[in-house]
Amino acid sequence: MISLYYINIFIDVLEKEIEAIKGSRENHFIKIYNGIFIGKDLSGFIYKFAYDSELYSIDEIPCKIEINGEVYSAEIISSTSSELEIIIDEYVDNNVKEAVLDFKPWYLLDILRHKYIECKKNIKEFDFSLSDKIFSGHIDNANDDVNCDISGDELNDAQIKAIKASYNQPLCIIWGPPGTGKTKTLAKAIEAHLKAKRRVLLVSHANNAVDEAMKEVLSIFKESDLYKEGRIIRYGKPQSKFMELYNRDYKNVLFDNVINEKFGLLIKEKESLKKAISRREAKFEEIERDRENLKSINKALKEIDFSLQVLKSHLNQYEGSSDKKGYAEEIKEAIKKKELEKAILEEKSKKICEAINSNQNILKEREQDTERVLQLMKERITEIDNILATNSDDIISKAMLVATTVTKTFCDEKISNKYFDVLIIDEVSMVPLPQLYWVVARSKKYVTVAGDFLQLPPICISEDRMVKEWFGRNIFNIMKIDKVDVAYNHKLVRLLDTQYRMVPQISSIVNMFFYQNKLKDHESVINRNLNDSIAGFPLVLVDTKDVNPPCYKVSYGGRFNIYNAFVCAKIAKRILESNKSIQIGIITPYSSQSRLIAKIIREWGVREKIRVSTVHRFQGGEEDVILFDASDSIGLTISPLLNDLIPDSNAALLFNVAISRAKSSFYFIGNTKYLLSQLNARSLIYRIISYICRKSIKIPAENFIKNINATDVITYCKLEARNKEEVWTKLSDDLKNVSRQIVIVCTKISLIVKVFNEIFAKIKGREIDIKVYTKPVYRNNISKDTEVISILRDKGVTVIERTTVNKNLLIIDSVIWEGNINMFCNSGYSGTVRRYESALAVEEIIKNLELNKSNALGDVVDKPCPKCGRPMVIRKGKYRTFLGCIGYPGCNGKIFSQP
Repeated sequence: MISLYYINIFIDVLEKEIEAIKGSRENHFIKIYNGIFIGKDLSGFIYKFAYDSELYSIDEIPCKIEINGEVYSAEIISSTSSELEIIIDEYVDNNVKEAVLDFKPWYLLDILRHKYIECKKNIKEFDFSLSDKIFSGHIDNANDDVNCDISGDELNDAQIKAIKASYNQPLCIIWGPPGTGKTKTLAKAIEAHLKAKRRVLLVSHANNAVDEAMKEVLSIFKESDLYKEGRIIRYGKPQSKFMELYNRDYKNVLFDNVINEKFGLLIKEKESLKKAISRREAKFEEIERDRENLKSINKALKEIDFSLQVLKSHLNQYEGSSDKKGYAEEIKEAIKKKELEKAILEEKSKKICEAINSNQNILKEREQDTERVLQLMKERITEIDNILATNSDDIISKAMLVATTVTKTFCDEKISNKYFDVLIIDEVSMVPLPQLYWVVARSKKYVTVAGDFLQLPPICISEDRMVKEWFGRNIFNIMKIDKVDVAYNHKLVRLLDTQYRMVPQISSIVNMFFYQNKLKDHESVINRNLNDSIAGFPLVLVDTKDVNPPCYKVSYGGRFNIYNAFVCAKIAKRILESNKSIQIGIITPYSSQSRLIAKIIREWGVREKIRVSTVHRFQGGEEDVILFDASDSIGLTISPLLNDLIPDSNAALLFNVAISRAKSSFYFIGNTKYLLSQLNARSLIYRIISYICRKSIKIPAENFIKNINATDVITYCKLEARNKEEVWTKLSDDLKNVSRQIVIVCTKISLIVKVFNEIFAKIKGREIDIKVYTKPVYRNNISKDTEVISILRDKGVTVIERTTVNKNLLIIDSVIWEGNINMFCNSGYSGTVRRYESALAVEEIIKNLELNKSNALGDVVDKPCPKCGRPMVIRKGKYRTFLGCIGYPGCNGKIFSQP
């Protein structure tokens, strides 16, 4: 049976992907901060937290949150690139400074896996026939010339054709390139289906996309009977910005509001009963606590009585003796203290006994009824829960439109067993195929999928070939309509061909390089102009080639570029200073770079107007100004995320998403000389960067920074004779004023002691934490290096030999010096250095490079190789770290245990 074919595949790949996610990190904890209480609903207390992390898609995942040492059950109800909204099962405080979140990102996948296992056992109870047809490509075509009832005349021809296809065909694929009005088209298609009395399920992979679509739908249906009767339902937890919109303008659409409206008295009764049970149980707990305290007091009283007996016995011996008179007085004094202590304890005991008696009397008055009443209360709560569950089910069953996330359709029993006439899926390219197969089966007759195969596919963690095939691809790939020419001529595909987002200078890039010039610019974008106070032109290149900043590799994967991060933050800050109404997005391929930028702008207090994220998490969004930070630069070979000629690379799609997020201005920040030298001229990315170089306003990064007052941001200095003294003065001041830490990462440790020796001596008594990370001495085979390390360690400096050290970096408290810091030590060296100030950036850099760790990846440890006796290095294996010989590959000696 064909259903079992896909179900067996999905059970297998889900299990492998779950294992890959579990093994991808040592743990799944993140710090969250600035927690604000924003409201309460039927589920619990909602808090909004900020965070600096790049998470998997974790909406609707149960988790645990630790606040001030207390652990609470919670659920992540929505996540953006910088904020989480969490429901906590009890009220904590209006403000929570910091907390730790413990979550399991594989949780939802595991639920789906168990759903498929259940389906396999009871296959006759499930109907996946429509899913099978779509996945196998055996879907019947239908005539889409039948008119349908849609309001308004603002639609273009392509949108009308798409709506008709959705209305008439069992499967309609709406190909919606960026800014082509896909959301509005879906809203009008839903209108047509609802007017034909078809029940519709609207889903997307994320809450944000669901709510964007619902906003359009509700603007059409707010005055309709369907809305007034509570038959248009938003099921789930919208982000706070949409929650505010719903509660203000569309209160009747939220499922919790509908339940509260109809069964508010029952809900209040339930809460009252739960409080009453808590109070009764608290009395028993109070009595037990008092009894435990009483036991402790009685034990102490017995000890005091024994001590008094001993003391009085000694007093009888010494009281009449003249030569022991002093002893007798001391004993009398001790007896007085003990008797006072006994009196205090007896008073405490008396009060505790009174409290116990009082509580017992309260309970005794209803002693015969206590258990019966408690039981009745609990039974009533169960009865109310059943009433609410039955009526909740009834509300959803009678709803004509239910909007929710894809994951809700398999992890929530209120939805997972419901069927609809029509399924509308937005942002389908981001929906993993195992989830898509499930949600398609919720539809009896019509399925409309909307998205763009030139956008990024779902994220796949596993390296397994089969998993990558079913998790790293989307429905366009499966149906072989992932090429422009094929899709343009496919009978099931309706292209939305007019874009309303990008000004022509930006749209021309994506249109030429991705959509083969099949898109048209709407007249509304042609003359749009935004004065950003910097370039005054929509396409801007901020070239870092003359600065040539290094790119760093994060120890556990990913990359970051300190210079680029500060340049992006400064550009964004300056734009906002001249125009506070502008919305800015900063996009980068790397989560570590997005965290670094986010921390800088948070420290500068401009985070609210700037969205910082990876390209993956920015898909579906748009901003007035987009800054794209390419990050890659000298020190590393170019990443697969930027090289489209590497097998399985999504670099081209990444560029398409990044560029097409911009409405009025697109800034490209990158080292063009490095990027073009690393890319093949045949590469699409090479051609795009070359095009940007030709068509943009160019602002060299060095000139840009020199032209602004950047004393609190970045100082860039060339170390030539005329200004070396100036730089050295500043460095000396930083070192003299150090209060907490000095971290030196250097490739040539033998030079360090020459200049820093005197400084180390001066600050030694100030309890400054000094660490030096350098290349392994054994590998360099320089005896002088060993001598320097010995000198430094004698001065209390921690020296760590690490194989991954290939750049120079100096951190002094919250100051970062980057570049050729060895030049400070020898007049024969030349080059450049840069100085940055940011406490939060320092925190992120130290974490990324594991500069707060010994026994990190690449560290030399004090264990000899079992084969050749040379030093061992901490290396990363497929499943765990191990010790490998420093002489690898010449010697492959290993020890599989943690150092």
